[in-house]
Amino acid sequence: MPDRIRPFTNGNFRVKIDADSGDDFTSGFQEIIMPEFTLDTFDYRNGNEKRNRPRKINAHYDVSNAVLKRGLVKADNLYAWVEEVRNGKQAESLKDVVIELRDESGENVAVAWQLTNARPVRYTFSDLKGDSDGVVMEILELAFEDLDVEFE
Repeated sequence: MPDRIRPFTNGNFRVKIDADSGDDFTSGFQEIIMPEFTLDTFDYRNGNEKRNRPRKINAHYDVSNAVLKRGLVKADNLYAWVEEVRNGKQAESLKDVVIELRDESGENVAVAWQLTNARPVRYTFSDLKGDSDGVVMEILELAFEDLDVEFE
């Protein structure tokens, strides 16, 4: 039985990028479109099986990209990461990203999603509008090689 019965709210989180290296940074984001995990299967049936139906055999799994959105500030850390990719620095551009869902106090990590060997694959900004007073958003889409989830 879990030690908590109330679901966590989704508005208290932080993102740590490359926290195990000396070039790490923690950033505040307004929204994260979380990755989706899918597992492919294929049908398999022996010719001598009594049941006339195939078995489902697990194949490979895939994880969709994560999308991070934050208000544009005078920080070039995301753009510098994009530049590493754009300039062909393959090894330097792979970074581990941790998305931490915090409890209501903000003190404790409830769940952590580890994105292994992440790299930017799309970098864009929200539209600029003369008749709007909205916030300019910086949007970064990340592809990564693996996803691990830790329930703290």
